[in-house]
Amino acid sequence: MSNTKRSISESYISNMRLYTSEKKVPLLIILGLVQVAIYLRILALDNLGLNISNFVSFFLVCFIFYIFSILVVNRNSKSKHSIKNIFFIIMIFSIIFRVILLSLKPTLSHDMMRFLWDGRLIFHGINPYLYTPESSELNALKDVAYFIDYEFKHTLTVYPPIAQFIFGVSYFFSDGNPFGIKLITTFFDLMNIVVIALLLRNVNPEKLLPGIMIYAWSPLLIIESTGNGHIEPIPIFFILLSLLFLVKNRIRLSSINYSCACLSKLFPILILPIFLIHLKNFSRGVTKKFLVWLILTSSIILVPILLSSGLNLLHQIFWYSQNIAYNSSIYRIIEVIFPFHLTVNIARIVTYSAFIVTGFLFLRNKHLKSFIEFAEGCLILFGLFLLFAPAVFQWYLIWLLPFIALLGINRKNIGWFYFTAAVILAYLPQFSFDYDVNIIALIQYLPLYVILILPAFTANNPFKPLSDWFRLTAKPKV
Repeated sequence: MSNTKRSISESYISNMRLYTSEKKVPLLIILGLVQVAIYLRILALDNLGLNISNFVSFFLVCFIFYIFSILVVNRNSKSKHSIKNIFFIIMIFSIIFRVILLSLKPTLSHDMMRFLWDGRLIFHGINPYLYTPESSELNALKDVAYFIDYEFKHTLTVYPPIAQFIFGVSYFFSDGNPFGIKLITTFFDLMNIVVIALLLRNVNPEKLLPGIMIYAWSPLLIIESTGNGHIEPIPIFFILLSLLFLVKNRIRLSSINYSCACLSKLFPILILPIFLIHLKNFSRGVTKKFLVWLILTSSIILVPILLSSGLNLLHQIFWYSQNIAYNSSIYRIIEVIFPFHLTVNIARIVTYSAFIVTGFLFLRNKHLKSFIEFAEGCLILFGLFLLFAPAVFQWYLIWLLPFIALLGINRKNIGWFYFTAAVILAYLPQFSFDYDVNIIALIQYLPLYVILILPAFTANNPFKPLSDWFRLTAKPKV
């Protein structure tokens, strides 16, 4: 009798799982269509800065449906048939979301204006590292609509050579239309989904579909890359390729792609220590080979720039690190501690020093033998930088997404996942006097710090049920 009951129970559970699996695809399509409607509504706002409250509201609602989508994908997606269908749906909607926002005006930052300006200079054969936009030598090129509104006319460009190449190519094909840069960025963004899928198939196959979904449908990624035209997907593409070649033990190609990532944007330099620690677990001479190809590739690209424009790029990077502050957390506290006239010098020195010390303490005695440990190290180091940085722009958090995708949402990174939603609130005081910047910062950072710190002080982690709800906590086999 007991065996009969057990058999009936197992049959019932099996049938329920089959029913859930069959219902999953239509449910995912419905969730995708809801997000399509939200992105269309965001597009209809036209100028997001002038409609900032509505935009933030739509974004947060979209993020909720994005979470539901991750949950739906994560449950009962073991069969090959289900994986193929869901992957197809994820990719189709990923493309639709981005196509909708290609025509959105990039009104939330001035970065696009700089991309267009640098591309214009390159198109006309002028080295962008030699002149500021306000230079009299460039008067003949200032007859473009965006020049008047650009805020940083007095500064040299801060973008590395590969980014400049992208700007030049975009200008050549689009004649200075933002659509060109956004199209290139979106192409790299979609390629990132493919590379993440290849990586997950090799190192974390159990999290294949949820990992793809975490990256592909992220509202922050879609808004900031395709919508606002930020170029983060380009260096992320090279980082992901570097990781893929590293997994396949192709050190030379891994090093070349890592170099290209650093020369597209400077963020990847932060995780060089993670690479070097991880490479110690490879055969003898691998670290040396990686460094040789890194130096060689970087030299080939950088030497012509240094010969033609000296140290202008490095000087501008230093200026940026000394003068730009936005939406910070620890730096904001240090600003309060020190007198105003000492803030720029002391607060930034203390902040960067604290980051270096904290990063060193984290890396000390780390071996990072598995790829999962390596990815966790990258995520933590990027996250630490965001906590200490004087400027935390919304698109900086895009750097967290590939590593959250590779690891899956768990107790260690659910705080960073939360931050990819909360950071959008920083736009409110930026564009409206109705919001207090300190209250908005508290809403963003207080839950983040609680989620990050509390597990270290309690054996009964209160966030475990939440991460278990995502069912992404199991450690993968590597």
